[in-house]
Amino acid sequence: MKRHFVLIVSLLLIFTISNSYGQNIAINDNGAMPDTSAMLDVSSTSKGLLAPRMTTTQRNNIPLPATGLLIFNTTTGAFNVNTGTSAVPAWDVLAVSGGSGISSLGGLTGSTQTFATSTTGTNFTISSSGSTHTFNLPDASTSNRGVITTGTQTIAGAKTLSDALTLSTLASGAATDSILTSASGVVRKRTVSDVINNAAWSLTGNTGATNVFGLTSNNSLRFYTNNIQRLVIDSTSLMTLTSTSTAARAFTITQNINGAAGMLLNNNSVGVAAANELLMSNSTSNAYFGLAGSGYTTSGPFVQNGIYIDNNGAGGISLSARNAAGNIRFYGNTTLGMQMFTNGHLQLQSGGTYTDIASARLAVNSTTEGFLVPRMTTTQRDAISTPATGLLIFNTTTNFFNYYTGSGWTEQISSTGTQTISGNKTFSGTISATSLSGGASTDSLVTVSSAGVINKRRVVDVIAQSAWATTGNTGTNSGTNYLGTTDSVSLRIKTNGIERIVVDSTGDVGIGTTTPATSLDINGDLATRMGSITCGNGNSNHNLAIGNKTFVKITGPTGNFTITGLAGGVEGKIVILYNSTANNMTIANSHASSDAANRILTPTGGNIATAKTGSAILIYDASVSKWVVVSYIQ
Repeated sequence: MKRHFVLIVSLLLIFTISNSYGQNIAINDNGAMPDTSAMLDVSSTSKGLLAPRMTTTQRNNIPLPATGLLIFNTTTGAFNVNTGTSAVPAWDVLAVSGGSGISSLGGLTGSTQTFATSTTGTNFTISSSGSTHTFNLPDASTSNRGVITTGTQTIAGAKTLSDALTLSTLASGAATDSILTSASGVVRKRTVSDVINNAAWSLTGNTGATNVFGLTSNNSLRFYTNNIQRLVIDSTSLMTLTSTSTAARAFTITQNINGAAGMLLNNNSVGVAAANELLMSNSTSNAYFGLAGSGYTTSGPFVQNGIYIDNNGAGGISLSARNAAGNIRFYGNTTLGMQMFTNGHLQLQSGGTYTDIASARLAVNSTTEGFLVPRMTTTQRDAISTPATGLLIFNTTTNFFNYYTGSGWTEQISSTGTQTISGNKTFSGTISATSLSGGASTDSLVTVSSAGVINKRRVVDVIAQSAWATTGNTGTNSGTNYLGTTDSVSLRIKTNGIERIVVDSTGDVGIGTTTPATSLDINGDLATRMGSITCGNGNSNHNLAIGNKTFVKITGPTGNFTITGLAGGVEGKIVILYNSTANNMTIANSHASSDAANRILTPTGGNIATAKTGSAILIYDASVSKWVVVSYIQ
């Protein structure tokens, strides 16, 4: 606070003795008035104007830089000016100089200037020699950045063509040639066999094919040999096989197992009104596998168009896999235990009516039994080789369900009780915490990163990063950190709920007033603390150290004394010398006994004297490196 009061006194005195000219300000060493067209007129023949210097990183950290803000970038060695807005800065280079050649064209005065081209070098360059200026445009290659010509060139790097690519005068290809393909606009080459295997059925067979052989239009698919149609699958899925063979059967698969036919497609008259059966049997009295046609009946729960495995009604295995609704059914004895619907949904229940649940791929229905997943210890779980993502087990070590996320095992979260949970967790909804215990001053704060990750940080760290702590901050940046506002609202400081100091939006400072009318407006008294120095008698007081005080009381002499200089002068520093002795005080004008920078200039140009209890006011002028007496009491 002492320094603040000294500053206030200094400002008051400076305002008293300084000259002003309207609203214009001049900074010079010749006393010239400011130009009327300039708000600030700086002139000198021996010194320049030094703009703020900072790195690119420091520049980018300036909060809300004003449009037109100028800095010197020490990273790039150039002036930068913000041509954007405070919210969206756009830092442009104000001027670029250096180098030689074409950069000096603006200063050339020759009547003839010659511009030429060259293909030398590895990049586009411009060079000058006298009045000749050469544009070097090398041909593009694997090492050169340059022009694509009509000749043969090998060019490195990826190229993007925005228009159609036309190739002319192509040479004839060979069976070993590759095919050019495009993916997201990138041209690549692939072998013919790779392209065929991915999009067509190869003459030599395909590998890894999972696609369909057939038509997507409402037409029949026909197969020929010797230019004769042999097989047709029409648009209604009816398949017709035509054979001119003299064999007894149109379609026969024969495998001799103990001398019996393994599979037969036949119009076998087994059952009532049988038609179009696919039959696998030794005889109609033994086990068979068949696809029954319309009207087929037999014992057991079989219906029309059913696939069945049976022991001719004599017991054993019975499987009715397709009913009239198109669903696959599985029976245990005569009770329907599982059904697969036409959309692939699977449902398990014991009898009753099966109703497809649209949202369930697998549905297990029961009111008396549960669904039991594999149970194992943590050790057994960890021994599972390459567990699939989503794999579910019940951990008998912790008595919780565990599932595999693809990178590790995660345990279900219990709704009650104490539970330690490991691994990262992502919550998409609102997080609520109830019944929290009271905190302490040593608690940490819970913060959320830009990626949504919850962390804990010390309170002092959070405060120090974005606010002024009551115990002080460390690591602040005087270029970017400050106490104040970023809008046109006044900064007000209060104690005991009462406003004491205000810095309004125009920069005026008020102390004891809420509406300052001048740059410094004090409603109240002003005090500066007194210091003291001890002087000796006579002309022995040279280079006196007055310290950091403005009001200095002189003690010590028992006779008249002379002061020739004061140490510690800086531009604008004000000192009031008060002679508290009963002896006369003389202030010597530019006396050689003190150092040149500590000497005093009097208003008379000669020595001045004050009687006992007299005083003098001095201000230091750095332009002449002297103390100047602005007033004194004789």
